[in-house]
Amino acid sequence: RLGGGKARERSDLWRLQKDGMAAAGGAWFFDEHGSWTRFDRAAELAAEAAFGAGHATAQSSFFNPRLKQMIVYDYDLKLHQQVNTATGYIRKIKRDAPGAPGAAALGGAHAAAAGAPGAAKKAKAGKKPKPPETIVYNADVMLGGADSFDNVTKCKVFQVTDLASDDKCSICICEFEDSPGDGSQQCIMLEKCNGHYFHRGCIDRKEMFKQGFVKCPVCKTPYGVELGPQPSGTMIIQCHDPPICCEGYGQDGTFLIDYFFGNGLQTTNMPSPGVPYSGTHRQAFLPNSSEGREVLELFKTAFTRGLVFAVGQSVTTGRQNTTVWNGIHHKTSLNGGSSNFGYPDEGYFGRVKEELSQKGIE
Repeated sequence: RLGGGKARERSDLWRLQKDGMAAAGGAWFFDEHGSWTRFDRAAELAAEAAFGAGHATAQSSFFNPRLKQMIVYDYDLKLHQQVNTATGYIRKIKRDAPGAPGAAALGGAHAAAAGAPGAAKKAKAGKKPKPPETIVYNADVMLGGADSFDNVTKCKVFQVTDLASDDKCSICICEFEDSPGDGSQQCIMLEKCNGHYFHRGCIDRKEMFKQGFVKCPVCKTPYGVELGPQPSGTMIIQCHDPPICCEGYGQDGTFLIDYFFGNGLQTTNMPSPGVPYSGTHRQAFLPNSSEGREVLELFKTAFTRGLVFAVGQSVTTGRQNTTVWNGIHHKTSLNGGSSNFGYPDEGYFGRVKEELSQKGIE
């Protein structure tokens, strides 16, 4: 959980950003036989998020019940066209700025274009589909104003006379001095630790205390909220009812998660500050089961703390200085099993919750 005034401020900021993004933005349309038809809500959010982040491309998907498969659209925002990846069919697209006359009610555009039964008809009264949830992560805001070491750890200073004769610094394994020459030689213990001591200068340093977070190197107790090296980006969550299902979860719907990151310059918490990095788009799936919903909430927390992605080298392409996964495994396929990064995978939820726990998310 986020704790303390600074953490609550950060939490409030990303919620405000999330609400602002969901409410604002341009309207997107595709050319349907000479008539401009507006994107559905999920596709429009995906295109607008990519546009706002400076991406040249975007992607969205939906389940076609007639074909019983996912239909994926690739968007080229510079050439102003979309491609149905299943058929290769290309259509023109356009964007109207916020407030333009065409920016009225949203339609079920892609479903209608793909021939989904009843997609072009007026929605029936009753249960309405839940709108996509959009979460924006702003790295500059989240990493600014981190709290001090003393406030985070509530450490206590000890005199040598308070210690046993064999007590030493648990990091450098050196004895403590009777009269430390400067603050770095002070003997301290972190608030929730017991029986191990440190020189202040051994633990209160940038290699260990990062962005208001430190983990005791002896007992692994975390202090503060760990914020990761993730660049600024957007997480969009859509909930689909059956028949779109993760294999092995036939009675459950599916959460479709899209992550978008634009290009940018690396900051001080990234491998090469000042060097350009490339963004990415990634898509993942979770079943709408009790475990799936639990892990989805953990994913949201991890994303808002900047822990899901990082800048580094892609293991698939070898490309340097690009946006990559940061050790929290996601399922990127509805089926095919663990060897295809999909379902079924009996041990997946246990493994991913352990990965999240290692980053302080539980």
